[in-house]
Amino acid sequence: MDFFDFKTITIFASFFSIVLIFFVVLFISKSKYFLFFKISDLEKIKEGEKLINKSLAEKERVLEIYHDLNSGSDSYAIENTLSSKLKALMNLKELRVLYLKKGSENLQILTNDDEIIVPFKKLPSNEKLKNNKSCTLKYNEIQSDAPWAPDNFVSCTIFPSFKNNNFLGVVCLFFENYEDEKLFSTDIKNLLTTAMKLIWYHENYSSNDLMESMLAESGRLNKKEENFVEIGPMKIDKNKSEVFIDGNYVDITNQEFNILELLALNKDGYVTTDDLLKDAWDTSNVSTAAVDIALFRLRQKLSKHKNGLNLIKNKTGKGYTLNAI
Repeated sequence: MDFFDFKTITIFASFFSIVLIFFVVLFISKSKYFLFFKISDLEKIKEGEKLINKSLAEKERVLEIYHDLNSGSDSYAIENTLSSKLKALMNLKELRVLYLKKGSENLQILTNDDEIIVPFKKLPSNEKLKNNKSCTLKYNEIQSDAPWAPDNFVSCTIFPSFKNNNFLGVVCLFFENYEDEKLFSTDIKNLLTTAMKLIWYHENYSSNDLMESMLAESGRLNKKEENFVEIGPMKIDKNKSEVFIDGNYVDITNQEFNILELLALNKDGYVTTDDLLKDAWDTSNVSTAAVDIALFRLRQKLSKHKNGLNLIKNKTGKGYTLNAI
């Protein structure tokens, strides 16, 4: 009997075929698998670890920036700190802060140079911004409407800031490449909002008023009740010429505050158009039409708050009065 008979050869041939097929399959699949794991899954895990590490590193840097912002002595120190720190954190070219001056509907650019006023309606994508939504614009989409923007940037991301539904201003970030606002983390967005609030307070309040506002927010301020007038949901701060409805700040002009204050002083009666012209206007030669326009705009602002809708009412032949809802 031959050692290599047909049966033995068949067995060996089958064995080597199986081994060959195994190595061929292993060779083909080794680019996709490592041991029993897909290489693509392992790469996803590594990318996830990188994102987590990046997020943790960003959080640490953001916490440092918060500390530095709170140490800022004025608005310019806060803006310089924010700008320099963000340049180290991302590919930022320049930064612009446009804050709302109290009692005005225009924005003012924070600058050491000549005062630059920007009407809100002239701000690019203002409809989106007033709904508290950020936006990213390319150079050609913003340059013609924003002469205050720097030269030679690729994209600009604009972040609006609000406090109790009241618009405070925007922070504009200019980049040398395209940066979509969707890529910004919540930590960065919250940081920009905090910086905007600090700048807004510094620019609209004196040092004493700023400290008073901070104490009031923390509930540690002893207020003199004679400085306040409360009528229904509305509270008037006579010292600071501020108005609140249900605790929410209402952004009104000095003229509109004078009207409300006069109505509040005569809360049990009516105030005529002639009374308003005499006691609520600082200038003479004002027409009765100006009173109607001022009251129309004031009512619009009050109506943005649920309980401010019917706060001012008028009666033909008598005048205007406050409605204590």
